[in-house]
Amino acid sequence: MTKESSKSKPRGAASPVHTRSLKFAAVATLAIAIASGLIGFLVAQVNGLYSALIGSALGAIFMGLTAVSVLVASSLKKRSDPDFRFVGIVMGTWILKLVAFVVIAFWLGRQSWLVPWVFFLTSVAVVLAFLVVDVIVLQSSRIPYVDVMLPGEGSDSGQEIDRKS
Repeated sequence: MTKESSKSKPRGAASPVHTRSLKFAAVATLAIAIASGLIGFLVAQVNGLYSALIGSALGAIFMGLTAVSVLVASSLKKRSDPDFRFVGIVMGTWILKLVAFVVIAFWLGRQSWLVPWVFFLTSVAVVLAFLVVDVIVLQSSRIPYVDVMLPGEGSDSGQEIDRKS
């Protein structure tokens, strides 16, 4: 590790996990959107297709906002002390998601073209896919429990350690 890279802004251990999770969840959401769109179209024609696509898009947006808020909040965190900005960003995002969900639910509930069961099942499938992807990515990631300087990583790397007898 060079001195220049050690002085750069440290990224949290969760950052690669959330990034990887978002990538895999996007692929899963696309697969669900294609499959549910096809099924929705076969069952309820164009209205079923639209319901499936909107259900998958809203599910992905609402689930993805949580991971994105954690990524943004962790990039602002500069030390290991508790940071209220982190909590504020994540909780603020959750509150905005709640308000947006209520508004969108009331609006969609009044639309005659929406096929409710296609929309619901697609949204549930996307949410479950996000949760499964999160579990798999988290279990397969290597997140350190402690922040320890290993020999050779410090500023005196390559120098002999003086030992007193």
